[in-house]
Amino acid sequence: MKRTLSLLSLLIIGTNVLQAQSATFELPQIPNPGSTVTVPLSVIDCNGDCCWLSTAQFIIIYNSGVLTPTGNYNCPNPNYPFYEWMITFYSENTIVITYLSFSGSIQMNPPEVLIELVFNYNSGTSVLNLFGNMNLGNSNCDLIFINGCVGGTSIGDNIWTGNISDNWFEYGNWSFSTVPTEEDDILIPGITNIAYPVIDNASIIAKKITIMNNGIITLSPSASLTINELFINDGLLQIQSDNMGHSGSFINLGGIDGTGTFEFDRHITNSSPSTDPFDWHYLSSPIQGFYSDNIPDYLINNWDEFNGMYQVIQGNIPCTPADPPVVLNPMEGWSIKLDPDYISNCGFGTGETIEITGQTTDLHSGTYSVPFTFTPGNTFEGWNLLGNPYPCSIDPGLISWPENLNQSIYLWDGRLSTYFTWAGGVGPNIPPTQGFFVNAIGNGTMTFSGDERIHDTELPWFKSEIEDLVTLKATATGNDYYDITHIRFLNEATPQFDKVWDAYKLLSTVPEVPQIYTSAVNDILSINTQPETLFVPLAFTSGQSGIFTIEAIETSEFTDIRLEDIFTGTLTDLLIDSYTFDYTAGDDPDRFIIHFTPVGFYEYEASNIKKIWSNDHNIYINIPNGLEGSIVVYNLIGQEIIRTNIKAGLNIIPTKVINTFYIVKVLTNSYIVTEKVYIK
Repeated sequence: MKRTLSLLSLLIIGTNVLQAQSATFELPQIPNPGSTVTVPLSVIDCNGDCCWLSTAQFIIIYNSGVLTPTGNYNCPNPNYPFYEWMITFYSENTIVITYLSFSGSIQMNPPEVLIELVFNYNSGTSVLNLFGNMNLGNSNCDLIFINGCVGGTSIGDNIWTGNISDNWFEYGNWSFSTVPTEEDDILIPGITNIAYPVIDNASIIAKKITIMNNGIITLSPSASLTINELFINDGLLQIQSDNMGHSGSFINLGGIDGTGTFEFDRHITNSSPSTDPFDWHYLSSPIQGFYSDNIPDYLINNWDEFNGMYQVIQGNIPCTPADPPVVLNPMEGWSIKLDPDYISNCGFGTGETIEITGQTTDLHSGTYSVPFTFTPGNTFEGWNLLGNPYPCSIDPGLISWPENLNQSIYLWDGRLSTYFTWAGGVGPNIPPTQGFFVNAIGNGTMTFSGDERIHDTELPWFKSEIEDLVTLKATATGNDYYDITHIRFLNEATPQFDKVWDAYKLLSTVPEVPQIYTSAVNDILSINTQPETLFVPLAFTSGQSGIFTIEAIETSEFTDIRLEDIFTGTLTDLLIDSYTFDYTAGDDPDRFIIHFTPVGFYEYEASNIKKIWSNDHNIYINIPNGLEGSIVVYNLIGQEIIRTNIKAGLNIIPTKVINTFYIVKVLTNSYIVTEKVYIK
């Protein structure tokens, strides 16, 4: 039995401009298995005017389980003889047909059949997709619409052809001959042996994207893709990352459908300066169904807040994955480390790139929650390891923070072997597939709605749009390790730890890493937000002796930022210079003071001040004759607690709090002297 079908084709074409639409149709009648199906490509309408055709290309996508092309085609119309047609390619589900007129432009007289394709029918129902482009030979033809299926609806997709390269921005790779905009519907066909699109170092916004079976879109590191409406994936969406911490980013704002695959390639090998290329990383999953046996060659721990320690999931017994496998649930975090000896001792492993794969419909895009706990009295009370559930970054400033969480984020950088923090808008966003610590003051639940999602492919570790912010960077000489700390002035803040504005300092255990921080009462801070003050004490430590440099990499609108080295008496204007110093492991970390007043205009004449020292509960300052000024005493968080006029001879200042350090400043009309003393 022979069935003849009218095929819904696609083309809307402006004058001498190659454009295309795609359309789909179902078999209107179900043939008997084993019968032949003939599909004509028909011109139905030329919009009532002359229309001339010189070249055309059609791509037909079919269900290979339902239909099998015979390789035959019929040319019943003498205007389009068989020798002007060529079936240029067959794949498992795709036919590419090219037409080239040997006699120049042919005037079309619709309705008429251009060519007929012949399929064998197997069983089931089928949907055919047709798209392509045509070239008009007459400039008077403004519009051509080929529509051969009654009741069909054409779809205005900009279709990837891959005619030139894999470059998304090459106009010749698209059926409209224009790079898609955010108003376009995009179709990626499943044609083998063509270059599939790669989005590289760019931010793409699309209205709708359909990836057909065997089709692929790749997001390289530092690329992002946003889909405002529907995302249909029957092929593959692949997101890549690199060993510098950059990764591609994907946000869908509409629905997700299809039977295709989502893949996030998380690169975990460290580049310099890390001395261990396979150091620890924090991992989360952007997709449902990621298990420990997906990474059998990794050591895996989760964090146990109740006991204040890591709990081994996998890797304590060589070559023995967790049994049964453990799932990485949404918003949970793992601490992972590649075992480089696994492959040689145990067999196949994942390797340096973790391929987090799953069905597209399992991609995280909605609302997710995870509990957090607070166990008073343990060593690390309230610290919980969570994870970013999305294939894009999270802006912590958009989180609806629960009452029992300090509003700060702690990110481990395995390459730099240090923690970077966020609080009050200062600090980095949370990258995709990234685990992170939060600090709780009670039990509760953390919820992400999806509104926190952003693209942040540049991976900045500090932000410059915050007012009254100073960011200081300490760098080791001889390697590329560094650490940063932030000081911010804000009237709403207090000198104590503020749960909204401050972040604790989590010290690195790697000896080569410099550590820089400030203090608030009994807490050391990486982000210190407080009311405006004249100076802030600054601490520095490292597990290894060496030469280090402190510089200001963010200074907002400050007009005076001066670093005082109490050990040497050196004063450095950080607005124009950096400060390099020798450090011996084990030195007192409370070595520096950051001044926000123009103390540099004074001449330092410390030899005129005989001595500043402490004994019992008193501070002693020996002042030479003829000086006038003040003695000011500060605690280590910069609060002024004592101010008195100087007098010639011995000045004795009693203190109330013992077993602590004080900063003593002697201010005269010609110089300032600063000293740190300890009251026992």
